[in-house]
Amino acid sequence: MLCKQIAKYDYPIVSLTDSREEIEKVLKENDIKAVPVVSEGRLMGIVTPELLLNHKEGKLESLFSGLTPECVADDDHVFRALRLMANQHLSIVAVLSKNKEYLGVVTVESLLSAVATLLGMNEAPTGSITIEMNRNDYSFGELARLVETNDADIVQLNTYMEPETGLFIVTLKVSREDISDIVATLQRYDYTIRYYFGQESYENELKTNYDALINYLNI
Repeated sequence: MLCKQIAKYDYPIVSLTDSREEIEKVLKENDIKAVPVVSEGRLMGIVTPELLLNHKEGKLESLFSGLTPECVADDDHVFRALRLMANQHLSIVAVLSKNKEYLGVVTVESLLSAVATLLGMNEAPTGSITIEMNRNDYSFGELARLVETNDADIVQLNTYMEPETGLFIVTLKVSREDISDIVATLQRYDYTIRYYFGQESYENELKTNYDALINYLNI
């Protein structure tokens, strides 16, 4: 999914000639925390209330002179916008054309919706299992094989290295809600399950408890 597919093209903008009062009015009336400054179709910067508060004197031209605004290209993947927002703590990221012309912005809301789609959150219900391991022990082929032995498939897999522990964290999204047998299989092969989510099948456990209760009552 590309940035141009989730960009907001009707997002408010201000110009270099707008007064601080006019910019503050735009921010307030649209209930937004940042607004792009555009001059002759070019992005000059992003204005926030904090920026206005810290620079009470001078014009916007001098404020943005020599600065390169954080932005993405329209054909960049949405993950680039996600990285910028996360690393720079931004509420919007401007989107530019191949000719560096301002087009619109990616907002937190549009990005969250895109990420939800990419993670398959809008699809049929599934189960997820998060495993912790050493990086050298990771094998996608083995994980896929173990999941498939339980008549399921891995529909999505995400990994990251946890800085605090040095562990390699793997999250599997599988094609079934009932994942109790998959969890059991992974544990039999010495995988450490950190947590899992899904519709668990407790029929065998309930039957065992029921039989135990009946045996107790018959004593």
